[in-house]
Amino acid sequence: MAIPSPVRSELLRRQADVAPYGPPDAGVELVQGFGVLEFEYAALRSNCVLIDQPSRGTVEISGSDRVDFLNRMLTQELKLLEGGGLVSRESFWLNRKGRIDADVRVIGASDSLFIDLDTHSRETFITTLDAFLFTEDAEMKDVSNDWHRMSLIGPTSVDLLPLAVEEVVAGNVPQDLGDRESCEVKIAGVRVVIDRLERLGVPEFGLLIEAAGAEAVFTKLCEIGMPGNQDEIGEEGAGFSDDTSPGASIRLRLAGWHAFNIARIEAGIPLFFLDFGPDSLPGETGVIEERVSFTKGCYLGQEIVARMHSLGHPKQIIRAIKCAAPTDENAPEPVTGSPVIVEGKEVGAVSSATLSPMLGGESACLAIIKWDSHEAGTEVVIATQSGEAKGVVQESLRFV
Repeated sequence: MAIPSPVRSELLRRQADVAPYGPPDAGVELVQGFGVLEFEYAALRSNCVLIDQPSRGTVEISGSDRVDFLNRMLTQELKLLEGGGLVSRESFWLNRKGRIDADVRVIGASDSLFIDLDTHSRETFITTLDAFLFTEDAEMKDVSNDWHRMSLIGPTSVDLLPLAVEEVVAGNVPQDLGDRESCEVKIAGVRVVIDRLERLGVPEFGLLIEAAGAEAVFTKLCEIGMPGNQDEIGEEGAGFSDDTSPGASIRLRLAGWHAFNIARIEAGIPLFFLDFGPDSLPGETGVIEERVSFTKGCYLGQEIVARMHSLGHPKQIIRAIKCAAPTDENAPEPVTGSPVIVEGKEVGAVSSATLSPMLGGESACLAIIKWDSHEAGTEVVIATQSGEAKGVVQESLRFV
């Protein structure tokens, strides 16, 4: 069931360009942008942006056995969450065949755990995980209607949050959080669970907000963070300004999926349902070291994962490929689905691609390719509608 963003009307009023996320009949809408993509991306890198994320779902797990139960189910070690540790961890939820049913982030809160996952994974995750819940003191509930997710991304986000937060309920103050640490605060009187990530090369704060107060939080962040000479979507007035408000230095701008997508490809972050999916094995994703612990106890699908890790390798794997910048508007530019060719043979396909500002306009691609062609330095050809683009497999998934 689709859950509309609680700030949808406000986003549309501010001229958001929205499009379906996932199957068109699923009813999930995602903001693509607010006009000029270059401005949004520049703000993400230099100042900060606020991005609505109705594409994310939230499952809450409470009860005294919540950490122990999840630790026996998921691929990642979760012991740091014992005793109410306010940290977050990425993990896979696998089926018995060792394939990925959901890619999740477990976020520690004061009295429960929140599972952040793609909204299209919610039903499968809850149904399959609930089948293993017997006598444990743990209760699982889809709370996507009650909690809404946004992200605040960019260097000046660490300046904006202290001005917006009225009370720290649990954990550290937001600006002092380390990578994959979380806290609970109140903004505009509304409960917000904040988790910090450093994966994009700039500070990234996930904001899990009580849905009933999401618009109030959204409004307060915009009021504090936007300069006085900026309109509601971030367009600045011409000429000099005598604005001395906090927003004059914070320079918050609203942004959409496209700006985030460029940054996450540059950072080498594959996404579930885009770069890998329910048919994928953990070893094929390129992020197995971040999602899987090889020292913890048993979990569903462990035997298959451990056997592949210790005795062999997957048939295919996600790799980063860099191509030269297009020389004109008719130059070949890789897109999702473009075939990857090595020595005349098709070895895979591009799953995500962008022209990278951080690479001077070169094409940055994530592609699922056969193991025999995965070595760094392998020269490839990517077939596009306008010709062939030459590329090279990179050492890691991260471009910048």
